[in-house]
Amino acid sequence: MKQTSGLTKTIIGFSLMSFAHTFGSVMYGMFMQYLTDYSGIDATVGIIGFAATFGTVILLLTRIIDGVDDPIQAFIMDSGKETKFGKYRKYTILGIFCIAAGIIGLFAMPKTVKAHIPLLYIWVLFFYLLYDIGTAWNGTGPLLQKYTYDAGVRTKIVAVMRVALIVAALPATFFIPVITGVNKSIGDIGKTYSIVCALFMVIVAVLSVLGVLLIKEPENKYSEEHTPEKLRVKDALVMFKSNKPVWIHSIGFILQEFSATISTIVMVYFLKWVYCADLSTGIVDNDQYAHLYTILTVVGVIPTFVCPFLSIAAIKKIGSVDKVLKTFLLMSGIGYVVFFLTYLTGLLQASFAVCLVMRFFLAIANGMTTIPMMLLWTECSDYAEYTSGRSMTALVSSVEHLMSKMQMAF
Repeated sequence: MKQTSGLTKTIIGFSLMSFAHTFGSVMYGMFMQYLTDYSGIDATVGIIGFAATFGTVILLLTRIIDGVDDPIQAFIMDSGKETKFGKYRKYTILGIFCIAAGIIGLFAMPKTVKAHIPLLYIWVLFFYLLYDIGTAWNGTGPLLQKYTYDAGVRTKIVAVMRVALIVAALPATFFIPVITGVNKSIGDIGKTYSIVCALFMVIVAVLSVLGVLLIKEPENKYSEEHTPEKLRVKDALVMFKSNKPVWIHSIGFILQEFSATISTIVMVYFLKWVYCADLSTGIVDNDQYAHLYTILTVVGVIPTFVCPFLSIAAIKKIGSVDKVLKTFLLMSGIGYVVFFLTYLTGLLQASFAVCLVMRFFLAIANGMTTIPMMLLWTECSDYAEYTSGRSMTALVSSVEHLMSKMQMAF
């Protein structure tokens, strides 16, 4: 029987636990922009456009690392021994430290490293590997699946956790305006970027560790006479091959996440180079960019605080998680088509207000899909346990993490 006592404390724990993962993920999504616009690599190396080429190569290499490393780390988690502290909590705490070290290292490259191309590759790949190990050791899915099978309890935890994750992403979401303001005192935008990133990363890492400690992980969900044998590689391969729900859900997940990510990134670059730059000189009005960036971000963030609770209401009303997901995926698709048409007709280029309207609509549509997506990943883990007789939630979660990284690379 799964434990559901101390639910409030558990919800707080789950909400705080993923702060480091969320902030780290959003910051890593900004790494390419950091390389090209803020790191000063081109000037240090003396090759114009080198940073963009370097970033592209790094993205390819890191995706190769992901494909190999994520399943390995997940297998290590699922193979871990049950202890009084828990099976997944210890890996989650180690993962938080790895994420913090990895992100700080990626955004704090010394000038001597930037000046030597081979050393630059070694530096970035090393700290990315640390970050990747940390993201793979994310115990959110395994701990949630282990904590309870009750769909109602899971929904409550996921809804509050989603709002907390939005809060965790805020420092990264408003990162450009923050560093623009702080840099007025420092006078070196690259250095400011590194300092502010490190400061935020340390804060969210401490909060995440506290969250893990608040969660009471059941010591063993199996009776002594039915405790499964040690997990083998063969068992994991069979699970991946036979768990069709994982692969069906993965396809929908990667398409939805890719669409949401690319639309957000396009808006950010569009904001900078259409509304805030003189293309004849290449000069960007950074104060104007920070101002419009803040407005665009606020418009996109507000719906995400409301959507988790609207999703719960929709699930209760419709009575099916997958039907709710399909409904709002269709809504998102319609939004992307309209967004593309505003670009083709020139409306988007002519008016920042059009950009704001599209950002708000897409934020609602995408926000309504998040809770159903998260709940269906947990159900995929339930199915894996049901068919195999053993917990392989970390391995299922590794598919989610890999799909998320793949769509960001695309």
